[in-house]
Amino acid sequence: MIHKSKKALCFVWDNFDIIDSCLKFANTLRLLGVETIFITREDSLKSLFISNNFIHFSLYNLMKEHSIAVKKWFVDNEFESYESIVYKDINVWDDLYFEKKCLKRKYRTPLETSYKQEMIVKAMLCIEAFDNLIKKYIPQYCFVWNGLVYPPKGLRSLSIKNNIPTFSLERGLLPGYLVVDPKGINYGGSLGGESWLIFSKHISVPDFKEIKLYIEKFRREKKSVVTQKDYISKRSIYKILDIPKNKKIIFLPNQIDSDTNIIYYSPFFKTNVDAIDAIIKSLANISDAILVIKTHPEDIIKDMELYLKLLKNKGRIVSSINLHSLIEASHAVIVRNSTVGLEALLYDKPVICLGYSAYSGKGFTIDVTDSNTLHNVLVDILKEKKPEIPNKNEFYRFLSLLLNNYHFKLNFTAEDEKRNRLFLKNLLSLKDKEE
Repeated sequence: MIHKSKKALCFVWDNFDIIDSCLKFANTLRLLGVETIFITREDSLKSLFISNNFIHFSLYNLMKEHSIAVKKWFVDNEFESYESIVYKDINVWDDLYFEKKCLKRKYRTPLETSYKQEMIVKAMLCIEAFDNLIKKYIPQYCFVWNGLVYPPKGLRSLSIKNNIPTFSLERGLLPGYLVVDPKGINYGGSLGGESWLIFSKHISVPDFKEIKLYIEKFRREKKSVVTQKDYISKRSIYKILDIPKNKKIIFLPNQIDSDTNIIYYSPFFKTNVDAIDAIIKSLANISDAILVIKTHPEDIIKDMELYLKLLKNKGRIVSSINLHSLIEASHAVIVRNSTVGLEALLYDKPVICLGYSAYSGKGFTIDVTDSNTLHNVLVDILKEKKPEIPNKNEFYRFLSLLLNNYHFKLNFTAEDEKRNRLFLKNLLSLKDKEE
């Protein structure tokens, strides 16, 4: 039973769409008797929380307020090196896994520093600020957006240390949904790796009629996890990109190289350039295929120059063509671990995964970890006139889980709201029982 006195801390990023999703989520929690206290880095969007009658804190303001406590710690404590610092029972350097990778690869991080010492001090300030909120509100639940990167990782680590049931939030694997997962996100969540075997034991036989209706609706509405340009036909794509009619399109959507999903779960192809280079080499002796790359909005100019150098006459680069259009026009889709791969599966396109994702490793994707295998896979796929995804029934089972057991629906009807409440009630009650 969830009592009205329960409270939850929730860290979200200063992003209107993310905040809007989390407010819908928090309003449903409120109906279950759980009041949410929000934390964002800044207070520029504070009015969104206030207008919905939620308490809000700016983490940056809290860090300033508690800076004296961190300074005092350095005066009172001896340590051999910054790497050996343990603060509030958290080994800070070990906890900064993502930031260390970014430091090595010269990527920016949300902590906004490229210096090791400053990074550690900022992480300690995050931990101090979150620790004070935990002591003040004594929350029964903790929710963090992503949770693999500081600042939210600081709250996640501290909450776990304090035995507070902790859940990661992320954009849904399907359009219009929110992930709420007690294990983490993406491959690190309840669906990744061997976790799927445990999770799937509790899933009933899917209603194939319901699944097929969803797929028809998805293809008809052509919505995506991110906003898209207007849909255009396959013929238009071939004309716009000046692709000969006899060429088959291999589609690759770029990802952000510094994204947590890549840093943590793409160990074999660490950059877009790595992936493009491997694909182009695999297509070197294949005359009937062409690679079409959709850039990410955060692709930088120097990367674009590298893409063009690698592609030569074997590919095209696009930035604004609708994802659904590109998927439909493609013969196969290659991703590292983007949700575009899942959307391609909904179009019955074979999906080659170069990294680990929530949907890979289950028999309905083609998982590749090296360039030689990639070449062989592409040769086999291109031989087929109209290739389809393998193990389609297993994919339907996975899709049934996403629709009925895993996601919080964002744009909901009254019936959906009931389902959302039941989903969260079961999820939170399950954590209570585990304690």
